[in-house]
Amino acid sequence: MRRFTITDIVEGNGRPHPGFTHTATYPVLEVMKTGSGTLPGFLVADDQGRFHLIRMDHCRLGHIEAFCPMPQATPEEVAQELSELAFGIIEQNWLDLHIGKAVDIKGFDEPTRNEAEWELTYLILFAITKGCGTFSIADAVRTTAILKAFHATFLAQIAEKAGREIADEHQKNLVPRYKLYGQTIEGEDMQKPYKTSYKRLGEAAALQILGHSIEDPQAADLFRETIKVIFTEVREAAIKVMAFQQVIQGDA
Repeated sequence: MRRFTITDIVEGNGRPHPGFTHTATYPVLEVMKTGSGTLPGFLVADDQGRFHLIRMDHCRLGHIEAFCPMPQATPEEVAQELSELAFGIIEQNWLDLHIGKAVDIKGFDEPTRNEAEWELTYLILFAITKGCGTFSIADAVRTTAILKAFHATFLAQIAEKAGREIADEHQKNLVPRYKLYGQTIEGEDMQKPYKTSYKRLGEAAALQILGHSIEDPQAADLFRETIKVIFTEVREAAIKVMAFQQVIQGDA
């Protein structure tokens, strides 16, 4: 197998692309063939890890190198990576530093605080599942295997960190939580400009995490925006993990 790199990436107007360092070299993840006589494009990750489709006349071909096919990770290995991603985000003190700005988390008693932490964990688990679902059409069997392994790994880590009883409660309530968040996202109205993406998700999360809606409009907006950021970041991180695995699978 061989792969190649590109450099001097520009936009359609000829100016340097803002997402790339102009003189840096970037590996092409995939060649995207287009119809109607349009030039093919290269799928490339920028300096922030975001994916872009770059037309072949908007860059300079770099060197070509031979490489050995990378071994495809097992569903269990991908599941472990996704699980560590989830707990890593939880451990970044999202509860105190971000949700805590909108509600007095530190004022909760311990049982209520624990419930709030696990509700946030549910949201993260749901976000990763939605991210993986992006690839279900391309490879339904492998995606399903990864998701099953991810849920098992995630629940095992919850049992290790918080006890088997809490993990069992998580597993028992998994379907109702998924139904709640899934219906909430499907109910988002994107046609009205005064409504932002995941606004209803933020309202549902407030009810689940706090047990009641947030009365202060400014605090409610901040809380909804926090939930939107959490959900979006986690979902996009899961998509990157799955996209990387898909590239490996295509090269193997």
